Amino acid sequence: MNKIFSGSFFRFVASSLSSSLVDFAVFQIMLLLTKTRFPAFYIMLSTCVAKIASGLFNFAINKLLVFKNRSSTVSSAWKYLLLWATRMFLSGSIVGVLYQLTLLPEVLLKAFTDSLLFFFSYFVQKKLIFRS
Repeated sequence: MNKIFSGSFFRFVASSLSSSLVDFAVFQIMLLLTKTRFPAFYIMLSTCVAKIASGLFNFAINKLLVFKNRSSTVSSAWKYLLLWATRMFLSGSIVGVLYQLTLLPEVLLKAFTDSLLFFFSYFVQKKLIFRS
């Protein structure tokens, strides 16, 4: 357990927090721009745009600073893209379902959902994408 929650875990937390700021800011802006124009799918659209912006930022930080991975960027990028797409789909879907069930603010539901997905993402990146 100690080895899993090593220095890379704490760097991952810092990276994730900064990526979350990008994600939430873009998500909030997109909600404002799309909620009335695309009421049927504004949550998923906002999620996709926010995840693209934060995903590019997060990949670069995690590869170079968190996991200090020097292997092929192309190889790790494809794996990260698969994880990123999975997280984006899960985040948007879960937030959409929870919103329909609870009518709580979308941003609050996104914070809850993405917090759960955080641990999943760390283990996949550490063990499969950026392993040294």
